[in-house]
Amino acid sequence: GANFGSSVAIVDLNGDGLSELLVGAPLHGGNDERGQVCVYFNTGEGLERRPEECLSGSSKARSRFGVAIEAIGDINEDGFQ
Repeated sequence: GANFGSSVAIVDLNGDGLSELLVGAPLHGGNDERGQVCVYFNTGEGLERRPEECLSGSSKARSRFGVAIEAIGDINEDGFQ
């Protein structure tokens, strides 16, 4: 499989005071293993059942985007993490 859930992070991405869930799937993409990270937003009543967005990294085979996820804070001081 895609190894979905092998890495996760919980962080308030949009500054609303609610924590979102990021889930890595580093083997997504079949034999190419390009990987992806899916973002589940918090509605205030819980997390969405489906991801708001799934992000892809490099188009290079075996790049395994999403093998590690870390919340590093607001690096450009725009109010978003």
